[in-house]
Amino acid sequence: MFSTLLENIRNWLRPAASLEDVTSACIETYGIQPVPPLAFVVDDEDGICKLITMTLATMGVETEKFYTAQDAVAALDGRLPAIIFLDVALQRSDAVDVIRGLGEKG
Repeated sequence: MFSTLLENIRNWLRPAASLEDVTSACIETYGIQPVPPLAFVVDDEDGICKLITMTLATMGVETEKFYTAQDAVAALDGRLPAIIFLDVALQRSDAVDVIRGLGEKG
């Protein structure tokens, strides 16, 4: 069992493996559908949010866009992201609020 699991992990981590390959392997081997990673994009410029969101989408990463620190911190109650793209010079709010909110969520 362990050797099979180890072999599956080696196969999934091949440089040529795509997100679709990993998803198929998870479904075939364990009967589970993996959850795509989540990223928060916090920036008051819509163009930057769209650029980062579209780039992440090509890699299979789900994104949520926020234009204020308050909105991003409020969203932390629902889901915790794997990564956050944070504009530290937000005009309408303080990016430090996002960092504090993350600290409170551990």
